[in-house]
Amino acid sequence: MLFSSIPFLFYFLPAVLIVYFLAPRRLKNTVLLLFSLAFYAWGEPRYVILMVFSIGLFFGCGWAIG
Repeated sequence: MLFSSIPFLFYFLPAVLIVYFLAPRRLKNTVLLLFSLAFYAWGEPRYVILMVFSIGLFFGCGWAIG
């Protein structure tokens, strides 16, 4: 899915904005994380597992440093 494609502009982007603005303040980052993973999975699902692994690894490293 490209940023200028019809499915992105008329389905995905409005869904993200609606869910984001309806979510409570503490869940807004989680909503963006899940939708961004869904966006990348739409284009190449093989790499989502790698992305989830790197997100977890870097989050853990940042938490350990802090």
